Amino acid sequence: MTTDTNIEGVGEPRESQETTPQAPTGANSEIDLLDVLLTLARRKWFIITFCGIFGVAAVVMTLRSPNVYTAKTTILPPQQGSSMSSLLSGQMGLLAGLAGKDVGLKSPSDVYIAMLRSDTAADDLIKQFDLEKVYKTKYLVDARQRLRAQSVINTTAEGLLSVAFTDKNPKLAAEIANAYVDELHSMNARLATTEAAQRRVFFEGQLKTAKDNLADAEVALKQTQLKTGMLDLDAQSKLILTSVATLKAEISAKEVQIQGMRSFATADNPDLQVAETELAALRGQLSKLVRDNNVPEGDIDIPTTKIPQAGLEYVRRLRDVKYYETLYELMAKQYEAAKLDEARSVPLIQVVDPALTPERKSGPPRTIIVLLTGIAAFVISCFWVLISEEYRQRTANDHTHSKIELLKRQLFSR
Repeated sequence: MTTDTNIEGVGEPRESQETTPQAPTGANSEIDLLDVLLTLARRKWFIITFCGIFGVAAVVMTLRSPNVYTAKTTILPPQQGSSMSSLLSGQMGLLAGLAGKDVGLKSPSDVYIAMLRSDTAADDLIKQFDLEKVYKTKYLVDARQRLRAQSVINTTAEGLLSVAFTDKNPKLAAEIANAYVDELHSMNARLATTEAAQRRVFFEGQLKTAKDNLADAEVALKQTQLKTGMLDLDAQSKLILTSVATLKAEISAKEVQIQGMRSFATADNPDLQVAETELAALRGQLSKLVRDNNVPEGDIDIPTTKIPQAGLEYVRRLRDVKYYETLYELMAKQYEAAKLDEARSVPLIQVVDPALTPERKSGPPRTIIVLLTGIAAFVISCFWVLISEEYRQRTANDHTHSKIELLKRQLFSR
């Protein structure tokens, strides 16, 4: 019996040992949370004072901050139109215009946003409104940064272009927002942003070169006439000379046209392929004309047996004049066609909503600033109370206290 009692007695404590640790586990977790709340409650006046100081400081700072006003203008982005050159080509002759497709730009709005954010636009506005003096900056780059920081340029959900400017002076904010639109007009007029404008610039240079060459050829012909005394050729020789010179000029013009088209069109462009086919046909006609008149390959002079030896120099000069004259006419036609295309496709900047002087302030958001400051102060003060309490409890332990003192000596000893 004694043995059984001992066995039962031994079994009972084991059961109690297995069950008792489970109860304190939940109790400890509950006690930890209560300890935190009790710690915060004991230091409630410190938390309240800390939040109050920071709250008052936030109120004072926001009240001292000047009101700012935002003026906003909305622009309808220019749309890219199709080229008129294909319509003009039938009226302007064989080489009248580039029949290229208007490849345009992927996103016109992105291009105009980049233009408004450029240094050129910023510098013009800084100079116009004397912003270096307004911002009290010593360097132009600082004024440029201030201007961009106060400007918001983007596209709206409806696809419009929005320009907003914020400043302490509501009138100045509206004036600068509207000045952005004027600057876009000015830059758009200066820069070749469309395919038609690029073609116009290209052919303008080609036309100037052809004009200079024609003037030189005419002067050379006049000097040759004075030197040789020849004033004219027989009708047959003149006809052959004119035909060869015309074909030669058309080939040169067609080569210039193809060169210009390749700057914006791919090899699969049907209009480019048509132009290359026309160039091959013109070269075939020139080759046939030269061969039928017994003119050596690579020389467009008429046979020397048909023209007196004394007139060879005159023929060459006359040939040059005819060649550059025809080339100049063809370049002039292409240049005029490009100008018409440019006039038609110049992006029209339309203002949907002009910037007006704002009546209500857009900032600073004083209520939000004070609330956020109060929340931040409350969180910081709670952390500080908990950390300081943990530090106090640990320093109360002799072993921990000795370690802390040793750490202080190591840190602050020389």
